[in-house]
Amino acid sequence: MDIILHHYHGSNYAEKVRSILALKGLTWRSVIIPDIAPKPDLVPLTAGYSRTPVMQIGAEVYCDTRRIADELERRYPMPTLFPDATKGVADIISHWADTHLTLNGGRYLMATAHEKWRPEFHADRAALWGVPVDLDRMRRSGKRYRQQLVAQLEWLTEMLEDGRPYLLGAEPSLADISCRHILWFLGSGGEPSTDVLIPFERVRQWIERIGALGHGTVSDMSAHEALECAKAVRPEVEADVEEGNAEGLRAGEIVEVRAEFAGRDPVVGALHRLSPRAVAVRHSNDRVGDIVVHLPRIGYVVSAAR
Repeated sequence: MDIILHHYHGSNYAEKVRSILALKGLTWRSVIIPDIAPKPDLVPLTAGYSRTPVMQIGAEVYCDTRRIADELERRYPMPTLFPDATKGVADIISHWADTHLTLNGGRYLMATAHEKWRPEFHADRAALWGVPVDLDRMRRSGKRYRQQLVAQLEWLTEMLEDGRPYLLGAEPSLADISCRHILWFLGSGGEPSTDVLIPFERVRQWIERIGALGHGTVSDMSAHEALECAKAVRPEVEADVEEGNAEGLRAGEIVEVRAEFAGRDPVVGALHRLSPRAVAVRHSNDRVGDIVVHLPRIGYVVSAAR
């Protein structure tokens, strides 16, 4: 079955997944979704998840780049995202990059170039974080976020100082792809945003090396086609919920999976799989039929539905 990525071109997190698909040399289908809510052709697939990107393979739907990366590595282990047994450290670096590095890079970008995004975009992201829109405060915060970003760029420079081409050695890993995506995103703001990279020559060269991976082999698909693909098949993954798990949850119990930070509505469905690393729920609606939605445990809280 096709790998279908629901994304939009300007999303830095979507760029992370596009780079993973390229590293693995994969062919995939592209469904372009809106960059703000509502997303009427996405949410039927996700049981409530509305962030970008989402990966669909048949009736299995993978949300959050952490879970997408894990699934692509499981299905397509070579070339690996973890060369030279770097899985643990690459995962930790990836988590830092997707949180602290992205927070500082993204907010520095908005401080220096917020006028490049329309008011509706700012309102959407403010609602996601549960804060009011305040462009003046955003502009004033630029110096603070630049200080933090510079310190983190120093870390990346130190990892490259011995002449290695990639952060963890001779081959690119998930660590490289995760650290690059927010620095790629700085380009959206033009010179006022990318000026922070000028002193960091090694980092700039490394960004170019990762960018040279490209995006794999891609062809367009409509949202209608993607929904029909899901409806035409049934989920393949079997239920797997250990009895007596620490959360006290049972297979088939209606649960909600809620983002710890920056989220709207939770994903709600029948608990289908639960492990220390991932959770999956099953749900159904008229547009897509029976679907299993997969999320990571990091960054999400699973509980019985209220």
